[in-house]
Amino acid sequence: MSDEKKTYNGRIQFYERGYVGIKDYDDKVIVSPDLGYSEIRERDDENAAIVRKGEKWALTDLDGKPLCSFIYDRIVYIGEHCYKAGVYVKPDNGELIVEYADTRMTYAILSEKGEVLCDRNKEYNYIAEVHEGEITAAINGKCGVIDIHGNVIMQLKYKYIQPMGEGHYLVSLDNEDNYYSTIINREGKVLIPASMGYRSIYHFHHGVARANKNAKWGLIDESGKHVSDFDFNFIEEWGEGYYKVEKGAKKNILRPDGSIVLKEWFNDVFEVTNGFFIFGNTIRKSKTNPKTRYIEGVAHVNGDIIFPMIFERVRWLESKEALYAEIGTKPYILTLDGGIYDPQRR
Repeated sequence: MSDEKKTYNGRIQFYERGYVGIKDYDDKVIVSPDLGYSEIRERDDENAAIVRKGEKWALTDLDGKPLCSFIYDRIVYIGEHCYKAGVYVKPDNGELIVEYADTRMTYAILSEKGEVLCDRNKEYNYIAEVHEGEITAAINGKCGVIDIHGNVIMQLKYKYIQPMGEGHYLVSLDNEDNYYSTIINREGKVLIPASMGYRSIYHFHHGVARANKNAKWGLIDESGKHVSDFDFNFIEEWGEGYYKVEKGAKKNILRPDGSIVLKEWFNDVFEVTNGFFIFGNTIRKSKTNPKTRYIEGVAHVNGDIIFPMIFERVRWLESKEALYAEIGTKPYILTLDGGIYDPQRR
């Protein structure tokens, strides 16, 4: 045995005679190399694995039992417990009609149980990731939107189209440079034209999306109007409908109505969980500070500081009902009502 490595599910992959197996930490073999698998790809949030046997791929359960036949030339996870599974149907003549679609291949969509949700006879040779049950698909370079069963939601007539949530679609149109983003609705009506100058627009949540314009970031509504200031260096979704925003090296939390949560800005703000988030600063090594230190506290999205930055480490417990914190090597449990439990009873 050699070349052991940990999988996403906390198990160990090992190899014998060129075939891969999986065992647990007690050395119990879960998937035997005798099955002849040459590659096993797992995800920590899925009950299926993408497995190669010979030159073909299939889905198996986490114990190695095949969930479908080994007939596919490619299988890729596309989100929401779905996989695209492709088979080559044309010879490789080096001709691709569009840069993102390999027209030699047609795809099926599989569930995590190996069930065929969308058959290959629909002839989709491009399938993107699932978003809210919708998928960008293409046949020979013409894009539209389908559901996970392959039913057409938006006709396959666009240069490119991408579901952006809540009935919004980012579209590229023929005979346009498409440098700036255009958003349409399901009926094809333009909601945000390219003339508004947004370089990037991301997914909509409750009628709000993050966007980039003139190298700055902010929030917009479905008509393209500004919901927040547009003076952030970056903005990203940060849990429960909130956003992390950056100005230089400093960070804060932004509400979906465009207001800032904390009065001060900090070096770090962690994702929002149950309406709370961890924030902190870095104290760099200096003449008066012999080593770099990290101090952290806990705040609520209403702007209240629940615990000031007196801890050197704060992390959520697995249950998400309380937090674990340290001052030096001393452990503490922080409750969401502002209480501190001291296990050492000091």
